[in-house]
Amino acid sequence: MSSAVAQALPPSILALFAPRPPPPFKPAPEKRKMPRYGTVAHLVSEFEEPSATPAPKPAAVVESKEARRARKAEKRKAKGEADLEAKVEAYDPNEDSKIKGDPYKTLFCSD
Repeated sequence: MSSAVAQALPPSILALFAPRPPPPFKPAPEKRKMPRYGTVAHLVSEFEEPSATPAPKPAAVVESKEARRARKAEKRKAKGEADLEAKVEAYDPNEDSKIKGDPYKTLFCSD
């Protein structure tokens, strides 16, 4: 950083550009002696016979994302149709207390 810039900056900003102390020296880690690689051939006699093991359970069938969406959409559609049928059966305009007068004598005005 040039001296002209350094004189223009406040000390709090100059402290950000100060060099850090060097990292402390650490010696290289010691190498451990690793055991030799071996095989499992001497353990083959410990394995059980394949015919003695029970058959694995069949994997659970997982529903795909598209199938789940289709199933839920069908369920919503069936529920909506059932609700609509119930509302159609319950609808009786002759018994509605909110209806007043003759609908043929109604005049709608708009601007």
